[in-house]
Amino acid sequence: MKLKQHSYFHKGMRIPKPENLELNREKLVISSLPWGHRDNIASYIQKLADFFVAAKDDAEATSPFPRYPQYSNNLNNLQIAMQVVNDNLFKQKNQEELQSGLEIIACYRENNEFGWVSYGGPDILLWKNSGELRLLHHANNLASHRKQNCSPLPKNMLGVYRSIHPHIESIQLEDGDKLFLLYSSRLNPFHIESFQSNDRSLASLVNQLFEKDPKESFWIAELESIA
Repeated sequence: MKLKQHSYFHKGMRIPKPENLELNREKLVISSLPWGHRDNIASYIQKLADFFVAAKDDAEATSPFPRYPQYSNNLNNLQIAMQVVNDNLFKQKNQEELQSGLEIIACYRENNEFGWVSYGGPDILLWKNSGELRLLHHANNLASHRKQNCSPLPKNMLGVYRSIHPHIESIQLEDGDKLFLLYSSRLNPFHIESFQSNDRSLASLVNQLFEKDPKESFWIAELESIA
């Protein structure tokens, strides 16, 4: 998979610049929103990817965190990798003083299975071939339900606590389904499901987001499949 991106930042509405990583061979995309100091933050994202690749190539590898029988190997490898990164970030950056936090999602596509492990943002949108736009996953930005203008307030970030319970999920996609990742400063994501368009393109979604609230800051990306 690869990301086709677009961003819009309104003056006075802060939203950090996302850090993204694409691994085409593994059909893996990692998208993160760093908060606080960004020094070496990309190395933690790379570490998550490296752990996933190593675990995928070595099925007998031992794990510092438990595996869950209800999840696939890919999902288990991702959730363990995320917990490893959380542990490293907490010990190396935040154990004495809170310096950095990381909202993050790691998602993959294997045949028709789309799976993700996330802690914090972004939201995931599923645009069906029928034209129906669904909110597939909501990261629960604490500012999204406020009426007044305010910058986003992340609820969950890697590195803040010693242990985490990431969100783990997968779905079966149908032919023609389109997937999007969305970070927004204050838009209530449940309003997105009211968007209507015969043109299921990234540009169409960007236009509707802007028309909904011209003072909204957002970053959005389409997850494009690679054969």
